[in-house]
Amino acid sequence: MEWKKYFALLSWQKQTVLIDDFQQLNKQYETIQSPEDLYSFSSTPSTRQYLLENKGWWKQAEKHIKVCERQKIQLTWPGQQDYPPLLYYYKNSPVLLSYRGAPAWLKHFQFCVVGSRKIHPSTCQWMDHFLSVFLKKYPLCLLSGGARGVDQKGHALAIRSQTPTVCFLPCGLSNIYPANLKAWEKPILHTGGAFLSPFPPEFQIQKSFFHYRNTIMSKMSHLVFILQAEKRSGSMMTAQKAGHLGVTLCTLPGPVMNPLFAGNLKLINEGTLMIRDDQDLETLYQAQTLFHQSADNSTNLPLVNLL
Repeated sequence: MEWKKYFALLSWQKQTVLIDDFQQLNKQYETIQSPEDLYSFSSTPSTRQYLLENKGWWKQAEKHIKVCERQKIQLTWPGQQDYPPLLYYYKNSPVLLSYRGAPAWLKHFQFCVVGSRKIHPSTCQWMDHFLSVFLKKYPLCLLSGGARGVDQKGHALAIRSQTPTVCFLPCGLSNIYPANLKAWEKPILHTGGAFLSPFPPEFQIQKSFFHYRNTIMSKMSHLVFILQAEKRSGSMMTAQKAGHLGVTLCTLPGPVMNPLFAGNLKLINEGTLMIRDDQDLETLYQAQTLFHQSADNSTNLPLVNLL
């Protein structure tokens, strides 16, 4: 049996499983003969207690496995070839991700596009004119959250330019939100992208899920681009999380008197890189590519815990 998968599925039973736990599990995997043997690999007291008190916990894991198989949902966890490499850098990364599509994050520079649901005409024009040019030039994977406005505009431009795009959901893959994203599944998968979620397939959206989804999206990004953000907004929360994680941020300058761009101006004032056109994006992309290639060559992945 695939005990690593069962171990990862504990996170869908509201138990804490850390990437560090998989380091020891991978080293001693040949010793695992039964679910009870997994107890010693959990470093979290509450999870160890859960395993002691719930001898049949693995049956719930089997139910999730069968649901995912029926719905053609793929699962990945630390040690799997399709587990996102950038997540190894962070101690509190999710140990289980579900996705439908192709793991485009393995072969491409991960470029995260974030912005307001109230997309301004000038933002839309900028994306049509400059972002579309940039997407056609480089081997990118565009990451975004699938929300109406800037997110969906980014996904649409990626599809149009045949760029793989990954849509991060704040819910399970059986309850896609927003509902209009269901029509996007075929074109996203056709261009080599995926729908991705850290939640069980049946989970519906909750307010806290948006923040968690945005954190994972930031961790999986080489570069986060805030195209339009109000001063207090989900986009600004994503920017703050990315900055805290050390992910490179960039943003567009916006009209000084327009509150829809107050977040952009705040970020620039705090030192975030300003993007004017596709040439600026190209310069930043080239610099980031060199930086990450150097970092990858000097780091022994997997299982590096920086935060």
